[in-house]
Amino acid sequence: MTKVQISEMVAGLGPVVSGAALYAIEPDNYKSGVDAADTGIRVLLPSTEGEPHTGEPKGIGAQSRMVWIVKDLYLNMLAGDAMGWATVGYALDSYCDSYVTALTAANHSKTGFCSINAEVLSWDMLVGVHTYNDRQYYGVLVTLRVQSGI
Repeated sequence: MTKVQISEMVAGLGPVVSGAALYAIEPDNYKSGVDAADTGIRVLLPSTEGEPHTGEPKGIGAQSRMVWIVKDLYLNMLAGDAMGWATVGYALDSYCDSYVTALTAANHSKTGFCSINAEVLSWDMLVGVHTYNDRQYYGVLVTLRVQSGI
């Protein structure tokens, strides 16, 4: 599996926000930033921001393994809007819970992560204020480490 294929699978995860599944978008659609009316979105980031993709050969004629880093940024609202953390704190925690539920269900299918030859090895969730295109948002940055056969 390629990183692009794995990213497509991650984009299709549907953590629930305000009672509806939230699917990721490509960052090219929001190059100038995300306005307040557009918040409540997920953006898959195109780079690993300094984290290396790693791999290892398994020998002649054997399938190699690759660990891909995928970053998924949830932008809940512009930082400074409303009452700040009092407004978003619990909502961001609920988003993390829902994301883990969706991720766990996809990762434990019988044929691998989202029915592809891959497995989520680990994830980190950073709740806080995140910068996206020079603007700050309350949100969650999820970093996934996904192992796949090539």
